[in-house]
Amino acid sequence: MTARATRFPCVLWALLGLANCAQPLDGPDAAIFDSGDAVDAGAPDASIPDSGDPVDAGAPDASIPDSGEAADAGAPDAGAPDAGAPDAGAPDAGAPDAGLVTATVFPRVGAATDSIFTPSGPGVILMGGGSDVDAAFVWMRTNLSSSVGTRMGDVVVLRATGANGYTSYIYGLAQFNSVQTVLLPSPSTQADLLLAASIVDRAEAVFFAGGDQSHYTAWAGSPLIAAVQRVYARGGVVGGTSAGLAILGQFIYDARVGSATSVEALANPYSGLLTFTRDELAFPSLAGLITDTHFRNRDRFGRLAVFMARQIADGAVAGAMPKVLGVGIDEATAIVVDSSGRGTLLRQGASTGSAYFLFGGSASQVTAGQPLIYPSILVTRIDATNQHYDFANRCGTGPAYVVSVDATKADPFGGVNPYAASGVATSCP
Repeated sequence: MTARATRFPCVLWALLGLANCAQPLDGPDAAIFDSGDAVDAGAPDASIPDSGDPVDAGAPDASIPDSGEAADAGAPDAGAPDAGAPDAGAPDAGAPDAGLVTATVFPRVGAATDSIFTPSGPGVILMGGGSDVDAAFVWMRTNLSSSVGTRMGDVVVLRATGANGYTSYIYGLAQFNSVQTVLLPSPSTQADLLLAASIVDRAEAVFFAGGDQSHYTAWAGSPLIAAVQRVYARGGVVGGTSAGLAILGQFIYDARVGSATSVEALANPYSGLLTFTRDELAFPSLAGLITDTHFRNRDRFGRLAVFMARQIADGAVAGAMPKVLGVGIDEATAIVVDSSGRGTLLRQGASTGSAYFLFGGSASQVTAGQPLIYPSILVTRIDATNQHYDFANRCGTGPAYVVSVDATKADPFGGVNPYAASGVATSCP
């Protein structure tokens, strides 16, 4: 990946002291488990498996397995899954055996014919799980075309569990031409992936539902992921919530053997629960970064710091002085990223969620069986609607502060609240 110079406001350098998952559902399929990560109750998310996301209810979602994604609100799931056999037929008789089609292609809502136009993006939606952010889907439509009063853009929702609750929900939010959900159960066959790719290749936007990100990372290198990449390349929008967000960065915590809590990760950065996939998708704004979801809600600052430290320690980040960006997003909160790399905070309803941008270099201690020691992580907190973060220049308009992590101590953050430190006001070009 091409190295890119990074510019920071001087005040940020001064801060551093430098001269320079039952079957988890998500989305409108409410009241079902989400498999994106451990439950958050304000305290560290100790000993709760992460399988996606538990249902977002405002109160601590204790004792609900998390597999990577939370049940996202919005409109209730309409009806039961697609009746009858999946509408794909069998693979072509003369072609190499790609397996049987097990995917379900739910009915398309909206126009039966595709929308033909050149999208004005590209863009990315990073949604933190829990309640869906209506405004992010409105932004999706606007980013595809500023034309108003006309239904434009075909949206495909991809998921490995759940049903088609997103279809009518998204179609009702903005002037899309059509919305359709494709369910690819795990493990997906080659025929499933080819079928889904053929549908995505006719779309202008793709949204990954929540669930279990290991199902999505299993698609890496497939025709489906190549088709998603083409959507972005032709100016479309790609987004995801919870587990669907987890796969969008260059580096991915895939949770394929279970989900680690911050306590577990900080105690042993090489725990068997910490597994990674890299370079599944390639979006320029999201190069050199790793994401985490349900961030403050499930107390995930500590484990995101470990994720970051591991990318550098494992040699995944190039350069003589490697740096990595960690992006943690709260529930009912989204960052929408335009073609210039400018990310804007959006919230659902009365949400007070924030997005946290952690920037750091090599950890002092990231060793198997030993607690993490990671000094001087620069944190920029975007905590007001329409504040922004510039992914190209690694700066934002919210407060900035430094957090040093020393997990050998009873308080690994040295008395600093990593989610609510006062910080200093910053500016960004």
